Amino acid sequence: MIAKSGFRYVVFALFMAMGVAALPINAQQQVDRSITINRDGKVGDQPLAKGSYTIKFIEDKEGELVILKGKKEIVKASYELAKLSEPSRENAVAYTLASDGSYQVKRFEFKGKDTALVVK
Repeated sequence: MIAKSGFRYVVFALFMAMGVAALPINAQQQVDRSITINRDGKVGDQPLAKGSYTIKFIEDKEGELVILKGKKEIVKASYELAKLSEPSRENAVAYTLASDGSYQVKRFEFKGKDTALVVK
């Protein structure tokens, strides 16, 4: 017969195992990065004012990124990964000039990383 404390340990271990198994794999790899936007622009058709933001995405996997200002979600966008020839020396944002005269965010690079997020 299992002692009372042994039984509690077994029940606790089962709950922990079920909790870890229930976590989505993506939640385990999601990262947050801080970035500063130096000019007003757009991500897709969504405006993005200059300022400091947090970007949430899944590292080393293409998907959807979320740009937050504090806890407020500002923009969601799909992204692809692009291999850089060398790790980025600083956090950087690359823009293109759109036909309407606005700056379109095209890529995010993060200090020390050799991949960039290319906004679709």
